[in-house]
Parts: sequence; structure tokens; C-alpha cells
Amino acid sequence: MGDFWEGLGGAEKVCGGLEFLQNIGARVMRREDGQAMVEFVLVFPVQLLFTLGIIQICLLFIGKQITEYAAFCAARAALVGEDAKKAAVLACSTVAFSRRSGGGGGPQLAGWGRLAGYGNAERKTQVYITTSSVGSLLGRGEVRASVRHDFELVIPVIGEVLANPYLNFLWITTPRSENWDVSRVGDRYGGAPHVSLWGYCALPKPWR
Repeated sequence: MGDFWEGLGGAEKVCGGLEFLQNIGARVMRREDGQAMVEFVLVFPVQLLFTLGIIQICLLFIGKQITEYAAFCAARAALVGEDAKKAAVLACSTVAFSRRSGGGGGPQLAGWGRLAGYGNAERKTQVYITTSSVGSLLGRGEVRASVRHDFELVIPVIGEVLANPYLNFLWITTPRSENWDVSRVGDRYGGAPHVSLWGYCALPKPWR
């Protein structure tokens, strides 16, 4: 056994070499840990904004769909002589969430209570009804409803980013003039970031 250690240069040299390799391994591990921390610090804020942006944009398109449905409800209510504004507000109350109070005051639902978001929807929804005696397929005219709902961007951080007036070029304006303008909307609601969503619907009159 002694000849074996002597062939390797002695037990002390072998232990010293092993200790040297161990120190090198520890240094490499520390470098990798530090590099991973730096990468995390650089990438995490970007990833967080990206994730919050996806969530907010999904909510925004849900709000757009609800606004279109609210326009249909308003046109249908006007067609049968009911309150078009109330019909649109009832539809928009499902997306009229807010980081502030004022969402109550809605109709009483059996087994549930007051309709949440009704108060916010009533303040943030405008309805415009027009009638025409020509233009429908039946030749009896039509009822047209335009609904504007000021949709609050409730996701923190990204809402303020998307509602920046300098980013208006990012918002889409279709040939039907569906407005996604964000400038100065928040001033009416205590500075909260909002986007104006428009919905349109035209229903033919079944009578003259």
C-alpha cells in the first residue's frame, strides 16, 4: 500500500489535489448561482409585465364582446318599448368591475342579492338609440343602438401602461368607427385607467 501512495506522490499530495478540485467546484457553483440570480433579476420584470398584459388584454376583449351584447340588448329593449339604457347597463354590469367602491345599487336577484357592478355600469355606460324608416330587409325600418362603455383596466401596473395617451397608436379603429381611445377617459373616474369600448346593433322593425 505504501508503494501505491508513493507512486501517486504521497498521500498528502493526493489530498491536496482533491481539496484543490473541491475548491474549484465550489467556485464554479457560486458563479452559476450568481449568474442565475442576475438572469432572474433581468428577466422577471419583463416576464411579469408580459403575463399581466396577457391577462388584461383577455379581460379587454371580454369587455368588448359584452359591449356588443349590450348594444343588442339596448336595441331589443327599444324595439319593444322598454328602457334601452337599463338593458345595456344590466349587460355591462358583468364587466363593470372596479378597484374602487360604487358597484352596488342594482336589482335584487333571488338567492343572490344585489347585482354586483350595476352602479359602476350605470355611471360608465351611455346608450344612443336611433330609428330609421328605410334600410331594413323588411322595408319597415330599423332600430339602431350604439353603446359606449368605459371599461376599467383593473390589472395593476399594466393598466396604467396601456392607458398611456402616448400609446394610442396601439389601439385598433375599425371601419365601423369602433373607438378604443384611451385619452382623458380616466379623468372622469378619479384617474383610474379606462378604455372606451363601443358596441353597435341594428334590428329590423317587425311593424311599420
